[in-house]
Amino acid sequence: MIRNFVCLAALASAVWAQAPVLNGKFILAEESSTATSLAILTFDPAGAVAGTEYVQSSGLTMSIAVTGNYTIATDGSGVLTLNTQVVTDDGYAPAVSAVYEFLGAKASGFSLIRRDTAIAAVAEVVPASSATSLSGTFSLADEGTSSSGQKVAQIGLLTMKADGSMRGKLVVKRDAISESKAVEGSYITDGAGFGTLKIATPLAADEDGAVVMQTAPYIFAVSAKGEVIAMRTDNSLLGLLRIEPAQ
Repeated sequence: MIRNFVCLAALASAVWAQAPVLNGKFILAEESSTATSLAILTFDPAGAVAGTEYVQSSGLTMSIAVTGNYTIATDGSGVLTLNTQVVTDDGYAPAVSAVYEFLGAKASGFSLIRRDTAIAAVAEVVPASSATSLSGTFSLADEGTSSSGQKVAQIGLLTMKADGSMRGKLVVKRDAISESKAVEGSYITDGAGFGTLKIATPLAADEDGAVVMQTAPYIFAVSAKGEVIAMRTDNSLLGLLRIEPAQ
């Protein structure tokens, strides 16, 4: 009996000592005071990473192919390295590596921090959804900096339909001024983890009295929990938009 107990204890210890394994598609979301990025990455159990990243920085939004690798210790700590190389008019720019450190990695998601020479920023990795449509009532929260340096914050409530349409209301604050606006919009998904989203707000009336709409375009990814993580693509606002199920 004692021998069996010792064997079982040794087996349990070996199982618990195994490092966490990441396998499948994950969203990586990161924002700092100078850049925002949103990526869909495929992690395999052998430690390889590949995917696509959208980066907003210096007034530009770029789509970049990403490759890399990760290591995880038995306590869930580890390192993620992502390598990117941008194509320019003159050919490939020098390759760039982003190195992240993390603690307590798990398949349900975890936080990372940059440990290279980039500006301090905390990123998150969460499982990606395979959903091709959104339906229901969603709450919206967003804050960032406009291209002119103005601080912008907004909250909202949206009704999204499976046909790709949406309607709702936003309360937007720019510096010390806030206003409430009715909004409408649309979205589509590309079947590969990303989608595009447009939110239109009334701006003014033209000389004929017709309402002029201002449209804000976004790229987005949907997490396994149904959260929409979006990034503005017209470079007018730096930061990530979050749209979550309101139920």
